[in-house]
Amino acid sequence: METFQAFPTEIFLNIFQLDLEKLRGACLEHIEQEESQTRSGREGSTQHRRFKNKDFEDAVRQMMDYIQVPDRPLKSFKIDAWVNRNPPGALNTSHNHDPFDGIYWSGVFYVDVPSNSGSIVFEDPRQNLVVSNDRKYLHGARKDFSIIPSENLMVMFPSWLYHRVEANNSDLTRTSISFNIHKVRY
Repeated sequence: METFQAFPTEIFLNIFQLDLEKLRGACLEHIEQEESQTRSGREGSTQHRRFKNKDFEDAVRQMMDYIQVPDRPLKSFKIDAWVNRNPPGALNTSHNHDPFDGIYWSGVFYVDVPSNSGSIVFEDPRQNLVVSNDRKYLHGARKDFSIIPSENLMVMFPSWLYHRVEANNSDLTRTSISFNIHKVRY
């Protein structure tokens, strides 16, 4: 008998050793200059677009080098990043990053992660499985998958994958940098 996985969804994680003090300063400076354009954030969450930082972008490129397997090369891409601030009680509702706008990958890099400040939760895209009575027979399938963030962690995932961020139940603000990888059109 043969068994194979028909619809796997890859999520990539890597711990970097970026200078978080330096990056934290760049994030705070950016927040002071760029007004928030919150989309998925609720309860005080802010999202400050057009973030640029060489160290951060180099880390994203390292992740892309790993993802670039021969059968799916993305030869030229640009990084569109923004700084997220989630104070106590803030969260991000379920959303994806518009795959119809030339976005191939999305991700998040964690700068400040207080204990109990909320996991990122990925939702199973197979809607019928989510309501199926026989999930227990399908290799422990579940409707979502959580990753507990830590400082210097980068998570990358397909832009079409729905995800949310749980409420920050700490007394401190969680800071992260979200980003999209766009194919450069010629």
